[in-house]
Amino acid sequence: MVEYAFMVMLIAIVCVATVSTIGSKLNTVYNTVANDF
Repeated sequence: MVEYAFMVMLIAIVCVATVSTIGSKLNTVYNTVANDF
């Protein structure tokens, strides 16, 4: 049971890290496009 909780926690951390990384990249792209107009 503990193993499942640990695995779920690890997956959640990876998801949060991925989303925040993609979010910052999208923010950079959006700012670049907005500045071009």
